[in-house]
Amino acid sequence: MKAQIDGAQVMMDGKRRWWLNLRLLPEYDFPAKQLCGDMQSGEVYDVEVKKSRKRRSLDANAYFWALLDKLSARLKTPRLELYRQLIPDVGGNSQTVCVPAPGAERLRRAWEAHGLGWVTDSFESKLPGCTNVVLYYGSSTYDAAQMGRLIDLAVAECRAQGVDTATPSELARLKEEWGK
Repeated sequence: MKAQIDGAQVMMDGKRRWWLNLRLLPEYDFPAKQLCGDMQSGEVYDVEVKKSRKRRSLDANAYFWALLDKLSARLKTPRLELYRQLIPDVGGNSQTVCVPAPGAERLRRAWEAHGLGWVTDSFESKLPGCTNVVLYYGSSTYDAAQMGRLIDLAVAECRAQGVDTATPSELARLKEEWGK
């Protein structure tokens, strides 16, 4: 079951066992009751709680790819190549790992197999025999702010190349819809 909460508390019962109480948003009342009824006594269940984040809208995603299509036609460059060029400039979408040099290329290939926008870069480490590999996450993992930066990068490139883009009010509408 997947649900959203807006509060939590921890308490101890009479048997000195800790309980985590979660306050569900109203639309999850019935699924939670059903889950509790279906749980088997003595079984162990995995639970994950993470901060909710705004997801990008499908309109924003469609607009981004429409921009890349126009830019691709203007520059005579495949849109996938343009997409992969923009990913490192988004910011907040990467991590750098230091690996033994012989394994760096294998790591890069494995990372890039995750999806179209999962790109890598590498540079020599200060540690002898090691390579630093920068692992960039693809846009499928982006929250609204990251997707907004990616679209802003595409818009800037389009404008630099004389490609029509949405008006500022249309862009504002797309950004408003990201949280919905």
